[in-house]
Amino acid sequence: MNAVGNTFPSRVSFENVSKTYTGAQGDVKVVDDVSFSLGEGDFVSLIGPSGCGKTTMLQMLAGFVKPDNGMVTLNGQPVQGPDSDRGVIFQEYGVFPWLTVEKNIAFGLTLRRNAKPEAERKEIVAHYVKLMHLNGFEKAYPKHLSGGMRQRLALARAYAVNPNILLMDEPFGALDAQTRLALQLQLMEVLTKERKTVLLITHSVEEAIFLSTRILMISARPSRILRVIDVPFTYPRTPELTATPDFQRLRLELEEMSMEQYAQQQRLAAESR
Repeated sequence: MNAVGNTFPSRVSFENVSKTYTGAQGDVKVVDDVSFSLGEGDFVSLIGPSGCGKTTMLQMLAGFVKPDNGMVTLNGQPVQGPDSDRGVIFQEYGVFPWLTVEKNIAFGLTLRRNAKPEAERKEIVAHYVKLMHLNGFEKAYPKHLSGGMRQRLALARAYAVNPNILLMDEPFGALDAQTRLALQLQLMEVLTKERKTVLLITHSVEEAIFLSTRILMISARPSRILRVIDVPFTYPRTPELTATPDFQRLRLELEEMSMEQYAQQQRLAAESR
């Protein structure tokens, strides 16, 4: 069993979770007897090779996928399906192209579970427009925004319904380095002001170290937890941190482990052909 603890009061728990998919070439186990937990205010990153099962684990917590064995719980109760207490943010921006910036942010606040009076909706929208630096673009449609602005809009829309937990699957992966750093800093700014629990999938070791309280190194498929890293740097973090010897040593160590698992995944893929 791959059991992982933390120093935060527990909110999320994966307990001996396994998942197998059936395809044209037979059964493929993607997650194998994994256990770990996330606490209140915890920021946990999953890093590992593509196709190893990281997204499946995130989707289990989101409620999109059910485990074959074991249990995923939230506040002690089994996850039964999607809910507004979990905000999901993907790499593909996840905004409605037919809605303006302000209507995208307000969308979740018009649904029954999170419905707010019009005056309160306007206050919330204005707050996140300002927080995500979208001032002046309230009436713009996503097609008129840059990639970085569309991703900020996706973040604002997820934050607006005030989820307790943010589930982020490579949210900055398609962005250029400068925009990516700007959004990382904005994310930390939001988390400082509005304490959230976060599960992040990323292929960037540097991003994982820069943002996280803990990192889970995931094996080649099927997913197992190879190592848990307690990130030793205090918040707030600044870009200068990434140039320090301690940061660079940890980055090199984790990148070496990550490349080993990537090579293993490539071998498994070659053997399955």
